[in-house]
Amino acid sequence: MTPRLIACDVDGTLLPAGQPELSDETVALIRRIVEAGIVFVPASGRQLTGLRKVFAPVGCVDAFVAEDGAVPCVAGELVGAVAIDRELGDELVRAVLAKPECELYVGGVETCYVQSDNPAFIDHLRNILNFDVTIVDDATAVPEPYWKISAYHAAFDPDCDYWMGNYSDRCKVVLAGRDWIDMIATGVSKAAGVASVCDALNIDPSECIAFGDADNDVEMFELVGHSYAMESASEAARDAADETIASVEEVLAKILSDMGR
Repeated sequence: MTPRLIACDVDGTLLPAGQPELSDETVALIRRIVEAGIVFVPASGRQLTGLRKVFAPVGCVDAFVAEDGAVPCVAGELVGAVAIDRELGDELVRAVLAKPECELYVGGVETCYVQSDNPAFIDHLRNILNFDVTIVDDATAVPEPYWKISAYHAAFDPDCDYWMGNYSDRCKVVLAGRDWIDMIATGVSKAAGVASVCDALNIDPSECIAFGDADNDVEMFELVGHSYAMESASEAARDAADETIASVEEVLAKILSDMGR
């Protein structure tokens, strides 16, 4: 079956650790996939603006699932975006700020908000992740809903038990990679974001495939018709996937070959 839509995680899946940009080969393959009539949807914990920058060289990607699914977007319009309750968000912001080992990240639609004077953290967001960053004095006063609130642990030692134990009954707590704890509204996920994109484009999820490498990709794997986990993926992701692969590119190339393209 030729998929109508491909949902693809970014960090650890399409971008190996330490690689900030898509390779020329990857750019060319994704462009050919889109030109063949298949919708390509990056699905990531990254912000929307940062994802647009990463995929700008492709030139024809206009559907994204950003901020762990809280900000799905098609052709510049939000579809099914869900924010954290404001009062709960204020509590989460204060909780992150109270932990000296953490840096606070508040996800907006086009920018993120940080209440920090740590140049290394700000440089990581702006120059490694290519995020648009707004530095604020009071993160509880940001001028838009809380789409995602994160605690960044530069020492790669996030205290999952603390965040899960204190907040998982009121929001979704996600371990994103080795250094981020992401908190999003209950019911939000990459899978829900992909489902919103599918609904907007009149595509049945069974006609889709997905790629990923982490626990937060499992629900996306369960949603689509066929799923692929990276060889380096978490155990949960590998167990949930239909196949384990070495690279996304090998599957994209096979899809094009099977289509005679």
